Amino acid sequence: MTGPRILRLTPREIDVLNELCLDGPTNGDIAERLDLEENTVKSHLKAILRKSCYRNRTELVVAILRGRCRIVPQDRRGQHFRNDLQVSA
Repeated sequence: MTGPRILRLTPREIDVLNELCLDGPTNGDIAERLDLEENTVKSHLKAILRKSCYRNRTELVVAILRGRCRIVPQDRRGQHFRNDLQVSA
């Protein structure tokens, strides 16, 4: 068995992902909660899925909830913070 997949996400992508894991909200719900445009949420979700190699948001959330993904925050310059973060639901 291999270890969890490491996802290097921006702080805003982590915000969107945390909202997604809460209760399966729509993109519009996430946008409203985070005070973003719905298209911005869609862009963040596309970036997260591209980085994760999962096909859709359901696969991604299931993987996170089952501990198959580990989130590592990165700053805006693409550098990684020292501490790892587990997304929890």
